[in-house]
Amino acid sequence: MVGDRKPPNEAMRRLNRLHLACSRKGLRLAASRDVLTVTRFGHAVTVRLAATSGDPHWVIEPPAGVDAPFSLVPVGSEPAAARRIAELLDASARAARTSLLPPRPRGARE
Repeated sequence: MVGDRKPPNEAMRRLNRLHLACSRKGLRLAASRDVLTVTRFGHAVTVRLAATSGDPHWVIEPPAGVDAPFSLVPVGSEPAAARRIAELLDASARAARTSLLPPRPRGARE
């Protein structure tokens, strides 16, 4: 029955807020049990929800090829998390593009 649907718990509300913020940035989110994978243009970032210091926060792991530290974003500021994820994915795409370019000869002018 339609009226028997349970309301979403807090974890689902957090996931829905992150999903909405990511979709506004053009990112796709795939969720497994405790790890989220956010993708754009074939590049992926792993996001986990952690509560090590008492307050829950999103842990954003940078993709391979991007020299960046892990990012911690407090729960409740999902737009900031989506912005950081988009920055990391753009940096990953930029690194992949530049790795395909041949090296410039010395003394070449632009």
